[in-house]
Amino acid sequence: MQQKIRKEWVDLTTLNRTVRAYIMREKKRKEKKRKEKKRKEKKRKEKKRKEKEKKRKRKGKEKEKKRKRRKKMRKIKKRNGKGEKDGKRERKKKKKKKRKKWEKKLKMGKKSNLQQ
Repeated sequence: MQQKIRKEWVDLTTLNRTVRAYIMREKKRKEKKRKEKKRKEKKRKEKKRKEKEKKRKRKGKEKEKKRKRRKKMRKIKKRNGKGEKDGKRERKKKKKKKRKKWEKKLKMGKKSNLQQ
């Protein structure tokens, strides 16, 4: 049985037991190292793939959110007429109405106080 040691072929049968054992240990060690490297590479690729998948899902969710927001804005624009985004005019109108009602009540209160 021949084995390549430091770039040259050596007949293992001529070597003594300790040298042969050393060579076999080295061989096993290298094989183990190679397998470990392969395993790590596989793990790394899997992690990368999962990360990409996660990113893609997150992007999809963000797109969905944006689409919903745009749809909402369109509804608000239609409702407001001239295209304010947040319904500012509507809120102002409501406030004005409330203020008028309140002032009216206040006046009525004063009148009733005067009549008494």
